Amino acid sequence: MLKTHELLAHRGRAPPAHRARPRAYEVTVPRTLFSWEITYWLSPIRGQYLWIPFYLAVLLDGYSCKVVGREMENTDLPLIPWTPG
Repeated sequence: MLKTHELLAHRGRAPPAHRARPRAYEVTVPRTLFSWEITYWLSPIRGQYLWIPFYLAVLLDGYSCKVVGREMENTDLPLIPWTPG
């Protein structure tokens, strides 16, 4: 809809932002590229005053997308480095 009404042009005095594409990686061997995900949610068990929060950190292998490390805490994670074993 914006394109049909020609509203996609840059407005204002500042130059348009330059957004570079992220680098593409080709992983051909397991355990060479890792990725992580940190998820926050509230537990279904209610504490003394509020819902209890949990943090789940998961380390994934970029080749197989399998979990190679995980940690779960009820406070902010210390984010200690994992050594896949």
